[in-house]
Amino acid sequence: MKDLKILILYASYGNGHKQAAYALEQEFYRQGAQKVILSDVYIESYPKFANFTRTLYEKSYKPIGLPIYKAFYYGTDRYSRSGLAYLSQFIGLKRIREIIERERPDAIITTFPILSAPKLGSTEQYAIPTYTVITDYCLHSFWIHPNIHRYFVSSDKVGEELHKLGVAREKIVVSGIPIRASFESEPDVEKFYGTYPVDPAKKIVTVVAGAVGQLRNVEKLVPEILENRDIQVIVICGNNEKLYQKIVPLKEEYPGRLTVFGYVENIHEILAASYCVITKPGGISITEAAAMKVPLIFFKPVPGQERENAEFFQASGAAFVTYHLSEIKEKINWLLRDGNKQREMKKAMERIYKPHASGTIVSEVIRSLENPLPYSKTAASKEK
Repeated sequence: MKDLKILILYASYGNGHKQAAYALEQEFYRQGAQKVILSDVYIESYPKFANFTRTLYEKSYKPIGLPIYKAFYYGTDRYSRSGLAYLSQFIGLKRIREIIERERPDAIITTFPILSAPKLGSTEQYAIPTYTVITDYCLHSFWIHPNIHRYFVSSDKVGEELHKLGVAREKIVVSGIPIRASFESEPDVEKFYGTYPVDPAKKIVTVVAGAVGQLRNVEKLVPEILENRDIQVIVICGNNEKLYQKIVPLKEEYPGRLTVFGYVENIHEILAASYCVITKPGGISITEAAAMKVPLIFFKPVPGQERENAEFFQASGAAFVTYHLSEIKEKINWLLRDGNKQREMKKAMERIYKPHASGTIVSEVIRSLENPLPYSKTAASKEK
């Protein structure tokens, strides 16, 4: 389509929704869009309240917040058609209306459950189709709205869950989750070994702390892993300076076997060189690991979407879920002893991963704008 203008809405609860939005932005431009507008809609609508709720979200990863978040996540999923779900359709409505009236986009894409978008976009005044990209390997019913034109999902399982809740099959596309373009090509692992102080003769175990909800007990975990002298460890701390300062002194105790990074752009190369990765089960980060076909070990996944993601990967044969430091060490040693197990997990990753998800999503959005589905009141009523 000529002169295509797209509005992408996300929310900064964790880093994944934003990363997915950026990946889609790049792909829309690659496929010829005239303009792509990105909006962190809650921050732009209610900056103080959004920062407050984001702080609460981050605290939910701490022991005192876990039962609260668990009750909220599963409670709202069970009673999603309650007053809370109805009220959520009005959050950010004013800001979205302002953007629509200024930019007049051809379509709205959401990478977070922002129900005000399909509510507003479906009005006769605007009549803008809304598309939702579900960025986890599980489904929360807050993602569902009768006026969403397409749902882009990570797996057949999520697609089936949507259909069971009344969403028509023709509105569901098993696209995979959009990730950074750097993960879609074969990384130069030899270049990585030549650039960083790592030993090509030793297996690499990588620990990714995570942008939000820091992986717990990293400073205790690293010495446990390094008891095995046949491996080396890379720790990626992201923007967590406090964790970085805790881990760096350990390099003196394990010379030549511990590498510590803050934020890194070339994480795809590190994952590709790794024998296994210990991380949090955020939807984007585990999709990136699947792209690199590296086995995963999860440690104490928090209740909610991360635990659901972790259980899906474990059931698929691509990951281990652990709850004690000793279990992590056991799983690593198992993989080192049994090369077949590691290869099986890599094959499981290959089955999970849907390559070029951004391209699939953007192509389908453009195609559906050119050939829209006839609106079905029956299908819409089933989703209410």
